[in-house]
Amino acid sequence: MRLILATLFGTIALTGVALAHDTPLANLVATVDAHTAAVSTVALSFDGASLVTGGKDGHIRFWDAATGAQTMDVPACMVAINDIAIDPNGLYIATASEDGYVKIWDAASTDLLYVLAAHVGGPDSSGFVGRWNETIRSAHGTTNRYAAERVPSVFSATTVALSADPDQPLLFTGGDDGYIRCYDLGNDYATLWEVYAHERGVNDLLVSSDGYLFSGGVDGMVKIFNPQTGAVEKSILAYEEGDVNTLALSGNGNCLVTGGSNGEVRVWDSWTGALTKKIRAHAGGVNGVSFTQEGSYLLSAGDDGKVKLWNMHAELGGEAQAHVLGVNAFAIGGPGALPMLYTAGDDYKVRVWSPNFKQ
Repeated sequence: MRLILATLFGTIALTGVALAHDTPLANLVATVDAHTAAVSTVALSFDGASLVTGGKDGHIRFWDAATGAQTMDVPACMVAINDIAIDPNGLYIATASEDGYVKIWDAASTDLLYVLAAHVGGPDSSGFVGRWNETIRSAHGTTNRYAAERVPSVFSATTVALSADPDQPLLFTGGDDGYIRCYDLGNDYATLWEVYAHERGVNDLLVSSDGYLFSGGVDGMVKIFNPQTGAVEKSILAYEEGDVNTLALSGNGNCLVTGGSNGEVRVWDSWTGALTKKIRAHAGGVNGVSFTQEGSYLLSAGDDGKVKLWNMHAELGGEAQAHVLGVNAFAIGGPGALPMLYTAGDDYKVRVWSPNFKQ
């Protein structure tokens, strides 16, 4: 039976059936030694055919989502990659790194298109910083490409997001300098606006289906921005003590989910800011939250190495010990008819799972 629970998950239809007691959350399909350091972030290409991972080793790597075979290895910078965003239209990939730079790559060729010193040294540092030749080694051979000029950075670029509007593709960046910046990729990467958004840093950015920008910060706040002007439309104190580590939105945008450094998943009405549910989800911080593709369940992942499934009553529907160490990120999707679950861990590995729950 399908029900509507407006007080918890907005207007999303959710099934309330948990997995059988002896049924695992997901079956392990493959384990990939993805990086030589912790895997920070994972994202699926717009067609679901490629998996892109970023690691603390400074590399971004491309994988066949169906087979797990590596197709490209790009040494993107000399320090950690913190976040990856893929343009929903399949044109751009953006990476945020520990040195404060944000790089924009061609999604089809993986050529480096532009470099932004988005969070290097403070609010006046955004812009092009120069390039030099760099050798890129991949599964297809060795080629010369371009890399950003590397200079000492005061701040880190922590998170990136890309809009879905093909007529005005926008890039949003956040850093531990507390700033959010917006760039127009179709207008020579011009800076549209910048705003000091979160004291002590920005942890996550998310663009809704109608184009609004959501941010979560070290100050425990969630803010909603007009994407054209940077004006704050709404502020929510999500965690009185602790960070907002990660954000997710329901398909209709009515329901906002936050994952906190205190281990709690909290559910909110996106526009009124009303708190509808608290879930004590993980031992340690919550690093990832996402609705399943049909919106039937909510998934969370945390520092305890577990991925957990929550039903419409915010009851635990199943869990898996995905990694020995923490799960830093996960993605749902893939090229087949049955979506897969991809988890990225502190143990340097990416694992591929076949879920046992309805997507």
